[in-house]
Amino acid sequence: MEMKRVELSIRRSNDSNFNNTKSNDNKNNKNNELMTGATRVIPTPSTNGILTSSASSEAQIHLQKQEQHLASLAPELAQITKLSMTINEALTDQNKALENLEYKTDNLTEKTKLVVRRAGRLNQRSSWVAEVSSTMS
Repeated sequence: MEMKRVELSIRRSNDSNFNNTKSNDNKNNKNNELMTGATRVIPTPSTNGILTSSASSEAQIHLQKQEQHLASLAPELAQITKLSMTINEALTDQNKALENLEYKTDNLTEKTKLVVRRAGRLNQRSSWVAEVSSTMS
C-alpha cells in the first residue's frame, strides 16, 4: 500500500509538471502572438508550403491594408496626373512657339544674307565708280 501511494504521488507530480509546462508554453505562445500581432507560419516539408487559416487571414489583412494605402494615394495620384497633363500641354505649346521662332529666325537670317550681299555689291560698284571717275579726271 505504501508503494501504491508513492506511485500515485509520483504520477501526480509528473502530471502537474506536465500541465505546468503546457501552461507555460501556452502563455509564451500568447505573448508571442501579442508581440507580433499574429502567429507566424513557417512552411515545413510536412505542410508543403500550404498556408494555414491563420496565415491566410494574415494575408487577407495585409492585402486589406495595402488596398487602404493605395486608396489613400489615389487622390494624390489623380492630382499629379492632372498636373503632368497640364505641364505636357504647356511644353507642347512652348515647343510650337520655339518651332515658329526658329522658322522666323531662319527667314530673317536668309533676308539678312541677301541684304549683306546687295550692300557688298553696291559698295563694289560705288568703289569702282569712284576709281573710274578718279582715273578720268
